[in-house]
Amino acid sequence: MENLYDACCRTNVGGYHVTDYLKQLLSLKYPHHMSKLTWEKVEDLKMEHCYIAPDYAAEVRLFQGTRKLKKTRCWQLPWTPSPMEEAPSEEEIARKAALKEKQGQRLREMAEAKRICPCKGNTSLRKAKGEPVESVEKMDPSSTEKYNLINVPDEMLTPEQLKQKRKQLFIKSTSEARQLKKQKQVEEELERERQRKLEEERRLENPERYLEELRAKHRDLSEKVEQRKKLKTNGGHTNGNHNASGGVGRGERLNPSQRERMRLLTTAAFDRGKGEDTFGAKDEDWQLYKLMSKDNDDDDDDKPDPDEAELARISSRLQEIDPTFIFKSESGSSSAEPPRFRPLTMEDFQIILGVERFRCPEILFNPNLIGIDQAGLDEMAGISIRRLPSKGQGLEEKITSSILLIGGSCLFPGMSERLEAGIRMTRPCGTPIKIYEASDPILDAWRGASTYAAAMQFPQQTFSRMDYYEKGEDWLRSYQLRYTI
Repeated sequence: MENLYDACCRTNVGGYHVTDYLKQLLSLKYPHHMSKLTWEKVEDLKMEHCYIAPDYAAEVRLFQGTRKLKKTRCWQLPWTPSPMEEAPSEEEIARKAALKEKQGQRLREMAEAKRICPCKGNTSLRKAKGEPVESVEKMDPSSTEKYNLINVPDEMLTPEQLKQKRKQLFIKSTSEARQLKKQKQVEEELERERQRKLEEERRLENPERYLEELRAKHRDLSEKVEQRKKLKTNGGHTNGNHNASGGVGRGERLNPSQRERMRLLTTAAFDRGKGEDTFGAKDEDWQLYKLMSKDNDDDDDDKPDPDEAELARISSRLQEIDPTFIFKSESGSSSAEPPRFRPLTMEDFQIILGVERFRCPEILFNPNLIGIDQAGLDEMAGISIRRLPSKGQGLEEKITSSILLIGGSCLFPGMSERLEAGIRMTRPCGTPIKIYEASDPILDAWRGASTYAAAMQFPQQTFSRMDYYEKGEDWLRSYQLRYTI
């Protein structure tokens, strides 16, 4: 029997490309589990779950409907459930409520005591200002012993006692300032608690009206904050520093205190240029430095904006009571809430195989899915049959009646049916088509090659790489192997 080399066809798409394509699709679909999608595991998933679709377009439409759940497959990854937090018991809730009420009562008592008995810091401030101080106020015995050198004149103290006196004055003033700050914090907390209670009473009294007022206030504050940011950015273009290219001059980015400082510096420089420089001759001239130094104290760029804080509070409140409210926070805003993460569940550790089951093997029939411009298996078989010589009577029917499938890719379910349907579309009606599958598709090709290599005629019917290097491509094209079966 003569070998028909002109009728041979070859494709560069095989099982390797199917595995690689499946690995790419699953990696894009589950990027958090890429370490689990090893080549060996994807190869196992391919051989276990993939199949050849009889009609690719119809199969895709099937997966778009409700029947897709019947054809999907799930691979469960190892997963350990996180420990569930037990709901607090009624006793625990009651204990926390009592503790909160106790803390609130303590804060109220402290504030009331501060109002009845003024802090000693006020007394020291009045003494420093030279104001009269009531003598009915009694010093705490422990405080008197601790600061025993404060009221003693300096003339009666030794140098060592003077150092101790200055230390006591510093400690006392620091302690009084700390007490004032703590009292202020307590009063602010009580005021906030009172405002929350009043706000809750208003909400319970008329929820719809309360919600409408809260929305209106949120809208007004949003516009106010936005307008202030725009003015801070371009200054309203009031000084003419807005250039044609859309840039903003330095003067337009300054706040009022910084602009006042620039005015003072400009005025001082202008006056200095008029004849003799007499700046500093008068005490009033040195007040200029005090006015200029106020820029550091009055600069409110780094201070928290009360409107922004109130806007953040209202937004948080609307999120609690209004399910339709959407909080729009700017990037980099400190008032934005941190993202909330839900606990991982068993579904987060599942690899679902849907359209990937038939989309990956489809590249054997449509290599253009992965960007390879070649014919598929069915089209390639039709081309090979058409290349058969016409002189042989019945040769095409013999070929179509004895098609052998071999290799790992022919193990996909539906391979024989899809290939037969594709070849039948290229052949005349009534042409007999019979497709056989090898008993061991993976190893039968190796066994056939090993048997042929052990035959006596193998050296005469083959050529080596050295023959190709010595004789060239033209000799290879004219080389024909002939053997008798």
